[in-house]
Amino acid sequence: IANGSSLVVDDFEALVGDFSASIWIKFKDLNDYNSASLSNIVSAGPFSLVIPSNGGGKLKFGVFVGRGGSSHVPTNAHQNYSVTSTNTYNDNQWHNVVMTRKDNVIKLFVDGEIQGEFAFNQYSKLYEGTHPLTIGEDYGTTTFFSGSVDDLAIFNQPLTDSEIDSETE
Repeated sequence: IANGSSLVVDDFEALVGDFSASIWIKFKDLNDYNSASLSNIVSAGPFSLVIPSNGGGKLKFGVFVGRGGSSHVPTNAHQNYSVTSTNTYNDNQWHNVVMTRKDNVIKLFVDGEIQGEFAFNQYSKLYEGTHPLTIGEDYGTTTFFSGSVDDLAIFNQPLTDSEIDSETE
């Protein structure tokens, strides 16, 4: 998927426990991102990978835990937890991003290197809303990711370190 296009999968079965997601991304121009919004790279009900508008090319992985709702943004979810990369990636080069959730810990890896992790207080079930899988779009808006996306894979278990390394090849 490239600049200004998107893919929406309406019948995506939501993740409710531990998982991993891997995706290849490439982007450069941050001028396309409104200072009041985020640029969604991929989202699927309980998780999202975005470029924060004030992040200067950093990546942010977030999960929602708690009860479901009916809107794209789970306003009645109990909590939103996130981790932001330490490095920036707006260099117009391909980068592999892996996001994992195991028990009460979420981790963000870029090109096989951990960029951050966050542990919440207790194990919580992921948000169970009925939302489509969206790639390259902020669902329900006209805001599209200004970059390229390839090879999204979603796993119903956290990847091991060696599996994360193999995703970068």
